[in-house]
Amino acid sequence: MIIPGTLIQFLQAPEDYSQNYVISSAVRFLRIVLMLLTLFLLGLYISVTTFYQEMIPTKLVLSIASSKEGVPFPTFIEVLSMLIAFEVLVGAGLRLPKSIGQAVSIVGAVVVGQAAVSANVVSPIVYLQSLQLQGIQHQI
Repeated sequence: MIIPGTLIQFLQAPEDYSQNYVISSAVRFLRIVLMLLTLFLLGLYISVTTFYQEMIPTKLVLSIASSKEGVPFPTFIEVLSMLIAFEVLVGAGLRLPKSIGQAVSIVGAVVVGQAAVSANVVSPIVYLQSLQLQGIQHQI
């Protein structure tokens, strides 16, 4: 059903055609920028912290190193495991009734993430970035 489509078509919404052209264009541009940030931000974080640590300021490297203390996995595995866990929760939330499905996926993401950080399976930085990727705002 979706094969004969382009990426730009998937970033358009029906509401774009019923609003002012300037507002619709700004919202569509914002969707494109946020999609690019979503695609490249975690990859950039993994590459910089794994291979190009000299590009990061010294205080930030020390902060990242202290937060990764005790975590047995490399950053790539941490990010991959958190993304898989959040996708499972989102899929479970889609199959529940609408009234509680979204709440279950958000609360589940926060609970699973906090448990993973407490168990030193993932670092707090990866957890917070994964939450932001899912669109969940959380404060430690």
